[in-house]
Amino acid sequence: MFGHTNIDYLATVKRLPSADESAAFEGPVRALGGTAANIAAWAASLGAPVALASFVGDDFPREFERVLTGLGVDVSHLRRVRGAKTPVCWIFTDTGERQMAFINQGAAVAGGRLPLDRAAIRSAQVVHLATGPPAYHLRAARFAAGTGASVAFDPGQELSYAWSPSSFRTILRAVDVLFLNDTERTRARLYLGARSDRSLLRFVDALVLTHGARGSEYLSRREHLTIRSAQPRRIVNTTGAGDAFRGGYYAALFRGLPPRARLEWGAAAASFAVETPGGQSALATPAQLVQRMARSFRPLAK
Repeated sequence: MFGHTNIDYLATVKRLPSADESAAFEGPVRALGGTAANIAAWAASLGAPVALASFVGDDFPREFERVLTGLGVDVSHLRRVRGAKTPVCWIFTDTGERQMAFINQGAAVAGGRLPLDRAAIRSAQVVHLATGPPAYHLRAARFAAGTGASVAFDPGQELSYAWSPSSFRTILRAVDVLFLNDTERTRARLYLGARSDRSLLRFVDALVLTHGARGSEYLSRREHLTIRSAQPRRIVNTTGAGDAFRGGYYAALFRGLPPRARLEWGAAAASFAVETPGGQSALATPAQLVQRMARSFRPLAK
């Protein structure tokens, strides 16, 4: 799992302010975050073997490293960049579940200039590239494709500002599966001149599309699957729900389950993530996911 490991500060506001406005907030909640760390934590908690390849600073809390290790995440590829700070992200969520985030990339930028962690790639069957330095990810994608590993790309919000149409097209030459939410899907189609989701399959073998409360899709040249979302008991904060979805998806993939079951596992994991502040504060067990899937989906994915 390549990408960000952050220290997150999660806050809630009634309404996101406009420029030159102020707003009172509740919180913040300090949490271990970052797309790669969140996905790794969820996948590991659900029984999938996963290694985390991230750049952090000398200040990365040992408590967070112990949390990851306790979940079963291989942190031997977590690289501390001397003299750099661990990425910090402030995330504000309003009552309409809209978000505004501010991130200091810190060690992620500095680490992107370091040699590629080829050992982490050689040991993987699937290399998932979450948010992270584009130049480093391009090197990782090309090397991973050469080893025969499946390459998944999950650019997140960085697609709009860190990636250009040219660099996006370039990395897709080495990518098998592309993960996108609704906003990212619109941007991807614009970058690639694709008029439809199916047109994106000219560039990758499969798409995993997440639509928040409206469910998710799996699209390949052979099949098109859609499922609804799994219902949480309550919604506290949606931060990290997409990462939880991906962790559940990979836990099902590790078990050899077909695409529909992977979507169901992902949806169930996401439904737990929104029940508490922080995407990792409500990690579920496989048994809990199966129970929630039994209430949400038919037939049941076992």
